Amino acid sequence: MPLWKKLRILFCVVVCGVLLFRICGLHAYNVRTGSMAPEIPSGSLVVVVPAEPMALQKGDVAAYQANEYGRSVTVIHRVMENDLDDGELVFKGDANLDTDPVVAYDSVVGEMLFSVPYIGFLSGFLLGGAWIAALFCGGAAAWIFRWLLRNHRD
Repeated sequence: MPLWKKLRILFCVVVCGVLLFRICGLHAYNVRTGSMAPEIPSGSLVVVVPAEPMALQKGDVAAYQANEYGRSVTVIHRVMENDLDDGELVFKGDANLDTDPVVAYDSVVGEMLFSVPYIGFLSGFLLGGAWIAALFCGGAAAWIFRWLLRNHRD
């Protein structure tokens, strides 16, 4: 099988995988700090599935939206307490000494499904930047060009 066919198949598999990932409601995050080390080291890729905040229990690892220095960031820490009456959670990073500020239920993104150490470095490089759109457009243009050449020869 020619290399261009193998690359086309790989491209289709990756695109279908990303679409299926999004359709299922999964989110992937690149861990940038060591706050959850050693279980989740810096550079890990963490996959989060939507979850009901009231179902989270002490010891679960979950993601929530926080406001740091005027911008929204996703924090992935361990649940220390779930206050069902007030609709709030207390989180703490495994490597941190102090707990995080109290988090309201509406800030919870979901629960960690799994993590893969050190893949986050690669995914951060691959998924960040405008070069993905350029790669997609280049692949589409190559596909169209190949089709035009094939039809022109016939």
